Amino acid sequence: MAESVHKRWITIRKIRKDERGRIHHPTRRELESQMRTVHRKLLKGDTSSVIHYSIEGDHGDGYHTHLSVTYTNDTNLFDVLYRFIGGVGDWKRTVRRLTPIWECEGQWGTVTVGREFIKSDRSYNSYINKFHSSRTLV
Repeated sequence: MAESVHKRWITIRKIRKDERGRIHHPTRRELESQMRTVHRKLLKGDTSSVIHYSIEGDHGDGYHTHLSVTYTNDTNLFDVLYRFIGGVGDWKRTVRRLTPIWECEGQWGTVTVGREFIKSDRSYNSYINKFHSSRTLV
């Protein structure tokens, strides 16, 4: 029996710390490299994973990343994201605008994972493409 395919939206805000403990925001190039790394790690536990992502500038310093992830293994997705940000706590479930989301903070950033797409994901795709075209990792 084939596993069911899921699709979720994700926002990642990544930071890095230097040897003195000062916080720096990664560059666009560093984030693109990190997205390829996340995809490679997702593929190890779920060979059908596909990521559409877009890197967007913050209102202050730095960038954040929007992802639309298609996958079959829930546990693998959450574990890879948890390790990617150096998770220090558990995933916290909250509700924003009647939408359940999961958030996790780590020593290298925060991850917000939204619910599965129930209807067309066209609105989210247009959202992540508002400034730059999204990239796809298959």
